[in-house]
Amino acid sequence: MEPKLEEVKDQEDVHGAAAGPATGTASPDPEDPRDENEAERVPENGSGYPATGLEEDEVADEATKQDEVVLRNRRGLPPPVPPKVPSLDELSNDMDVPSELPTSVQPEEAESVPLSSIRELVEQRRVNTALKRLEEGRGPGTEHGAARSYGAEGRLLRLRCLASMRRYAEAAEECKQMGDEAACFEVKFFLAQLPWLLHADAYQTMLQLKALAQSWPSDGPAKDRLELLQVLSHSSLTVGHGRMAAEELQRAVSEREDCRELWSLLGRHHLSGGNLPAADVAFAKAQTASGQDSTVLLNSGLRAMSLGDFQAARDAFEAAATALHADKDARLQEVLAAENNLAVCKFYTKDLRGACERLKALVLKDPVRFLVPCLLQNLASLYEFAQDAASQRKALRDLAGAAQLEDLEPRLFQSPQS
Repeated sequence: MEPKLEEVKDQEDVHGAAAGPATGTASPDPEDPRDENEAERVPENGSGYPATGLEEDEVADEATKQDEVVLRNRRGLPPPVPPKVPSLDELSNDMDVPSELPTSVQPEEAESVPLSSIRELVEQRRVNTALKRLEEGRGPGTEHGAARSYGAEGRLLRLRCLASMRRYAEAAEECKQMGDEAACFEVKFFLAQLPWLLHADAYQTMLQLKALAQSWPSDGPAKDRLELLQVLSHSSLTVGHGRMAAEELQRAVSEREDCRELWSLLGRHHLSGGNLPAADVAFAKAQTASGQDSTVLLNSGLRAMSLGDFQAARDAFEAAATALHADKDARLQEVLAAENNLAVCKFYTKDLRGACERLKALVLKDPVRFLVPCLLQNLASLYEFAQDAASQRKALRDLAGAAQLEDLEPRLFQSPQS
């Protein structure tokens, strides 16, 4: 038999009593119309929330709050709704202020760096940074809009950066992508040295350099020709074929008999090959030709060093270095030759401290100009005879980092014996 309506109501009252203590508020009677109307009209407490029938008190304990929740559940009332947080439009009088951020922000296309800034980075030997700037400017047109290009000079700067970072294979690929600029001396000179740079093949490098020297135009820059002949001399002596470089040097001085630097290079080539009489003849020609006095002083120092007279060589190198530093147009190779050989002569004349201090002062004065591999190797080798070699090498590494030199190999700062 189904229970009566009164019995169901009693069961609800029993369950309600079991849920929590009495609060003094009676449940509405479904049969009483007054109770139904009162249940529909929920009084408000003045703050926009339905009144709970409970008196607000700041010191109410947790049990009272739980009773309020139970009572609201029995009445079927919804939980309190938190107040609406005003949007940016409601807080601001500026109607242009959006109330919400866009779901996705499209990154702006990076502006290309001026070519003059990249050129300056390369001059400061920040070649890795310069290469990144060039890569940003070469962005693919399919992904970043119209492709930007720095033209021929940009490609030459990229080649210079890759070569300075010893990324020779990539540099060779860069040469293949070049246009008319591939005919310039810098590109041809690099490609001629590529067998040595990639495979340590000095013989093929010598042959290619010799071919480049033979095709040298009569109106070609004298500075570039001197650099080419200098590398040709070194590679030919490395493979034991000094005669091939001597022939090109003889041809060069026959075309320009008044060039002191060419006669000096010929004499130094013979001196390195052990031909002292031929070197003396070339040095004598250099002394009568026009040019800088520092070149003659450097020749005298090299000749004295080859004879084992380190004190005379030291005096000549010191005078040459002084003259070179006073000449703002002096070639860096000449300055480095004078300073490096002066340090060696000081070492052999028992002045290790003087050798280290002079080279150290030089790199501290201008690390961008003088903290180069050949000088760094000499200084690191001299430090091996000192007690604080490790700390001195660390100081050089810190100096290179402070100057942001990005073309030096980490091995240069290690002990030569490691």
